[in-house]
Amino acid sequence: MITSTKLLAAFLLACVASTAALALSLEETSLDAHVAYQHASAEGQSISTLGTLEGGLTVRWREAFSVRASAWLDTDASGRLRPRDFDQRRFVHASNFNRAIDLGPHASLELRDLYLQWQGDRTQLRIGKQQVVWGKLDGLRVLDQVHPADFHRFLLLDDARRRLPQWGVHATHYLARWSLEAVVLVDNTVHDIADPGGWFTFRAPRLRYGFAAEEISEGIDVHSDLPAPWSDATLGLRASRQIGAHEIALVAKRGHDFEGIGELRLAPTDEATSLQLERRYPRHDLLGVAWESGVGGVVMRGELAWHPRRSFNVRDAQGQLRVTQANQWLLGLAVDADLPFGILASSQLLFDRVVDAPAGLVRPPQDWIATLALRRALRYEALQLQLRYFRDLKVGDGLVDISVRYAINDRLALGLRHAQFHGATGGLFGQFADRDVVELRVEASL
Repeated sequence: MITSTKLLAAFLLACVASTAALALSLEETSLDAHVAYQHASAEGQSISTLGTLEGGLTVRWREAFSVRASAWLDTDASGRLRPRDFDQRRFVHASNFNRAIDLGPHASLELRDLYLQWQGDRTQLRIGKQQVVWGKLDGLRVLDQVHPADFHRFLLLDDARRRLPQWGVHATHYLARWSLEAVVLVDNTVHDIADPGGWFTFRAPRLRYGFAAEEISEGIDVHSDLPAPWSDATLGLRASRQIGAHEIALVAKRGHDFEGIGELRLAPTDEATSLQLERRYPRHDLLGVAWESGVGGVVMRGELAWHPRRSFNVRDAQGQLRVTQANQWLLGLAVDADLPFGILASSQLLFDRVVDAPAGLVRPPQDWIATLALRRALRYEALQLQLRYFRDLKVGDGLVDISVRYAINDRLALGLRHAQFHGATGGLFGQFADRDVVELRVEASL
């Protein structure tokens, strides 16, 4: 069986052998260290002390070929983000060749990138583990649906780090004024959802297949059924064109649904038959368009996505869990503008609608989510202040995220952050109302 350990060992051997045989040139190296301490303001207790060592290198051969690799070494002293007192095999989210290497109860090694790139005059080809970014919005996943995301660490990661890289092929070709992209991913990794007992475990029924937390914890066994990596491969196409200060892009994707659905079934055990909730990830399609336009000091961005016959969970009047299909529209709009006193403002609005929503749908038929970000840089960009606000306009819950970052020099920076949730426990943000976080961070480039 192919595992992350075998892939990493094979890559290191290949680098040593090929460097000696082909005289490869080392183009770029990096080694960054991040130490972050998260404290729960509501409980007055430590959440975690996360230490991340991120290393990367780029090796080039004959100018047209290059190999890129990067990895994370993570340590978590407290283990409250991902408790280890349960059988993690039941909650598998990643394929065998895309899982982090377990180095003990509080440490893991994760391969983030490992790909071979060929660069021609008009064509670029990447083969290996990589990220493909097709979205225009910040943190709102309308068209940024090529890869799954890490939700067990949730807001402790930025958008780029939250995205989970996958194995596959990504090709880009420039034809006249068009940029044409195609991607094939043979990797069945899905969203990394916080396991039971984790700090960011979902508690809103809409994210738990319609079940409250106590319903699943009492007498229902939960298992994950990952899609097949080859037969359920993700296929994507994107065509974009720049016209002056305007850009438009068309996107099509077919692959497994990272969010998944739940199905209840009776599973035989050694002693009796138990009720089991199985997470499944059916295939679905996405068609969309994105645009970006700049006028003066204002930039407008937008994304529109259509999911035909997407699978959803429904709970009927008797409380039985069923699966149904319905069309879904998502529309995201964003405006970026320069305000007085050097403030950069970015506002976004997301509209999510399930068309002809069936009765008993475990999620609301419509969602309206608004975000606002204010950023200010001082002392020649060394001091950066940021305020982010997220709000569910229908439910009324939200998140306030305030951060300060000071770069002492090119190699050392300090950060302070406070994220506070509010609202009802059944809301997207309110479910974490007692999960406020105060974070102290040290970043160093070695």
